[in-house]
Amino acid sequence: MSLKYSIKTVLFLLSLLVTSSAWAQLELKDSVIVKGLRLAVMDDLGNTYTVAKDNTITLRKKSGLVFTFNEKSFGEVKHIDPANPMKILVHYADANQILFLDNTLSEIGRLDLNTLGVYGLNVLVGNSRLNGFWLFNPVELNLSRYDNNGKRLSGNQLNAFIQQADQPQMIQEKNGKLYMSLGSGKTMGFDINATYLFQLQTPGIKDFRVEGEHLFYFNGEVIVVRNLETVEQKQLPLPRNLQKAKKKVVAIQCGSNRCLIALKNKLLFYDLK
Repeated sequence: MSLKYSIKTVLFLLSLLVTSSAWAQLELKDSVIVKGLRLAVMDDLGNTYTVAKDNTITLRKKSGLVFTFNEKSFGEVKHIDPANPMKILVHYADANQILFLDNTLSEIGRLDLNTLGVYGLNVLVGNSRLNGFWLFNPVELNLSRYDNNGKRLSGNQLNAFIQQADQPQMIQEKNGKLYMSLGSGKTMGFDINATYLFQLQTPGIKDFRVEGEHLFYFNGEVIVVRNLETVEQKQLPLPRNLQKAKKKVVAIQCGSNRCLIALKNKLLFYDLK
């Protein structure tokens, strides 16, 4: 066994080490009854965005204000990215459309992805803080950043780094980097020009959230908190009353001091202590 291989092996094993469940606790602060929940995400301001089975989008602001939106002609909402709360990105995969909504869920723009020559239900889109959006083409395996009018600003082919069998799941821009989760249990990082930077082993990842230097995701059993700067990884068990109800979990969104656990009929808001 080479020294190089030994070091990589040690680092990988270290990345799998976790602290005891006592490192942090989830303290329930509030709950909201909902109906037919299908998607749920949280922004950096603590606002919550949910999608019901009829594709109604509901914004519940931390202040208590509630707004709704439904574009019935576009079919199913695949993804919401509120990285910019003043320009919320909504992806309708069936219609191959992107809508941009403001902080009251009023439409401020739309883009037909067909005009970009990008097709398919597995297309991934994500918001950009540089006043544009990201798009991953799963057929051509390229990652590009566009302005709001559909002009390509930068991009790269990813053939050397991923295969279609890796099943890219989600993309999110944070802290000047673009993160992509793969169904094969990895997370990749790119710079603002879509240049490959790194790859992490993140078994069970699908949806995720980056805040500060941490990556938060639910692997189907526990909440995983991965430090993006070091090999440190921690696990946070679900609250005891949800241990036997994991299949009812629609989404989990965590940050440095809070967690949203979305069930099919309820939103649970926790402080992370």
